[in-house]
Amino acid sequence: MNCKIKTAHIFLTLLIIFSIIAISCSEATRNSENITFPNNENGDVLRLLQSKGFDFSKEHVFEYEHIFKEKDSAQKFAEEIEKQNMKAEMSYYEEMSAWNIKVKVTHLPTHDKITNTEDKLEKIAINFGGKKDGWGVVKN
Repeated sequence: MNCKIKTAHIFLTLLIIFSIIAISCSEATRNSENITFPNNENGDVLRLLQSKGFDFSKEHVFEYEHIFKEKDSAQKFAEEIEKQNMKAEMSYYEEMSAWNIKVKVTHLPTHDKITNTEDKLEKIAINFGGKKDGWGVVKN
């Protein structure tokens, strides 16, 4: 095979691969209504997002909320989160007389990823006397 034929063959192969990827991505967007979720609280929220036409094919910023009675505990949790390359925002939650830490994480909106992230953060929060208080997704 001469050099021109090899180059054309490589180009054609790459073109086919990129076409397959593009079709897969567009199929994921079009078929998001076919995604099913477990029957639990996270699944309920994801089904609600699905009914509103949410795009499950791309990453989004998720906010995981945690509450702490003591400011010092909340600050230590936030410091630990930031050591793990995640963003943490602290505010006072008047209604509960507690400190709120909002952890921002960017990832694909899958049930497994949300549940695993929630569980991981909850374990860290418990170590500092806190507890989880739900999650949300930032509207793009």
